[in-house]
Amino acid sequence: MADKGGVLGSNSSRSKTIVSHQKEKEKIHFIFMRSLGKVHSMRVSYRYLLAFALFLFCFVIFSIIIINNYLNLYVENEALRENNVRLAHLVNDYKLKSQLASQYQLLIDELNQAEPTSRLASAEKSLPQRTVSKLKTQTKPSPETKPLTKAAEKKPAETLQGPPVDVSDLILKTDAANQVINFSFNLRKIVKEIDLVSGYMIVILENRRVSPPEIVCFPASIKVVNGAPSNFRRGQQFAIRHGKIVKGVINRVRNAKDFSLATIFAYSFKGELLLRKSITVADDKKTS
Repeated sequence: MADKGGVLGSNSSRSKTIVSHQKEKEKIHFIFMRSLGKVHSMRVSYRYLLAFALFLFCFVIFSIIIINNYLNLYVENEALRENNVRLAHLVNDYKLKSQLASQYQLLIDELNQAEPTSRLASAEKSLPQRTVSKLKTQTKPSPETKPLTKAAEKKPAETLQGPPVDVSDLILKTDAANQVINFSFNLRKIVKEIDLVSGYMIVILENRRVSPPEIVCFPASIKVVNGAPSNFRRGQQFAIRHGKIVKGVINRVRNAKDFSLATIFAYSFKGELLLRKSITVADDKKTS
């Protein structure tokens, strides 16, 4: 009986050790070596390991979603940038075509004016001399009325004694940072012999409060030599039959409020000076 009790006790102790070993197997042992001869171990529960795996999985999925959205936004931004560049080129081409169209219209007007004279000359050559003399005597004007010659009907701007255009109502506006000048003035035709006045317009502003005087130009590509523009063909093109309001902006100006003297130049397409007028704007008339 004693032997049987001892066997039962040993079996119960073995069952307890097996259960304890099964409970210990629920944890994972990590063994790592920091240096030679020093071994460390760490036990991690299955639950913590599963939670860490789920967190790592969610983090990877979330990172992939964010990176994908970033790449999509980057591609859309590049496409929009290319569209902006293409639209800028289209706008520049449209401006160039409009300028060419205005010049072609001026050339067509000049050709239309010269065509009647050439037709009359060719008709005179084709008719006999007697018929031409008879027509001239029949179309001779009476002494009471004076005929209008072609030069009186429409004279070129460069043949006039005075300027064909004039400017007035000059306004200078500066921004809050005192670095930008917005200007505007009224450009009008003052002669009746010319139907259309066209050419290049240039504005030069001076700050005479410093020595030497500081000069800024519109357009900005204009260079000034001895107080006059040296490259007038870079000016802003204009064409008026009666008058118009000219506006412009000059950026990157130091002490914009100190610029009070404006000199306005107008040139024909051939390079003749049509107008040179200096206007001083008082400080109390400047706006911002």
